[in-house]
Amino acid sequence: AVLLMFEIAGDDRVLLPLALATVASTLTAHLLQSQSIYALQLQRLGLDMRPGHVANRIQATVGDAMTPIETLRTVTRSTTLDELDRLFKETAHHGFVVLDDEGRLCGVVTLADLEHAIARGKTRATVGDICTRDVLTVFPDEALEEALRRLAVLDVGRLPVVDRQDRRRVVGVLRRGDIIHAYSRALLEASPDAEEIARARLQAAVGAEVAEFVVGQQDFAVNKKLRDVGLPEDCVVVSIHRGGRVVVPRGNTQFMAGDRVIILKISTSVETLRAILHGGPGTRPGADGST
Repeated sequence: AVLLMFEIAGDDRVLLPLALATVASTLTAHLLQSQSIYALQLQRLGLDMRPGHVANRIQATVGDAMTPIETLRTVTRSTTLDELDRLFKETAHHGFVVLDDEGRLCGVVTLADLEHAIARGKTRATVGDICTRDVLTVFPDEALEEALRRLAVLDVGRLPVVDRQDRRRVVGVLRRGDIIHAYSRALLEASPDAEEIARARLQAAVGAEVAEFVVGQQDFAVNKKLRDVGLPEDCVVVSIHRGGRVVVPRGNTQFMAGDRVIILKISTSVETLRAILHGGPGTRPGADGST
């Protein structure tokens, strides 16, 4: 600011007053508000990053939370739009990592990219023609907090995770659901009494909504493992309340009658979730008698 004003004025006599004014304004601003504008934005999202607020910090890395690339569906540059459309419908995913012929990172393609291409009549195009090539990536050893900041600021649903030594070698994908799971488990383990606060922060941080269900005696989910229930990709079971205690859910956790299940969801409706828990995957809302 000082240099800019000096260049505009073209008079070295204004340099000292400008410097004094800049120092005075900076000190005054710091006294009135000690946090940066970026920290304030995160605080409004429910994430207080000031020193001493250790309950808000996630002591984990991207590698701890990411989904390994070996377990994910990917597409290549030559994948046709018809094939991409079929994959979106089969998996209910909202985006895929795009690899080149050598299996290295080429970009990311989303459902919105496909819809825009179809709307413009580009039916003969391939994934390589419509994907986003200049994508932001993260490293496995990077702090999960930093990845959360990027997701919040850029408003994206996934970040490719690449090897720090070879930035085109994809080792995984960090999705909103991965961060939700890591963040919710960290908060619940650190402070079980702060469940309501944790849920509110998660909802604000990743744009998810909280849904609560009670598993009935005759529900499909009873005695089923979490991994076998078939919940949509954008839904994460945050906690299961059973007999006065909180169960931190994992893939092999079994649902029991009477469980109060807390689920964070992004786009799936409450009615769809209730139908799945009651009647199983593929059950339409209302078809099983649920409302």
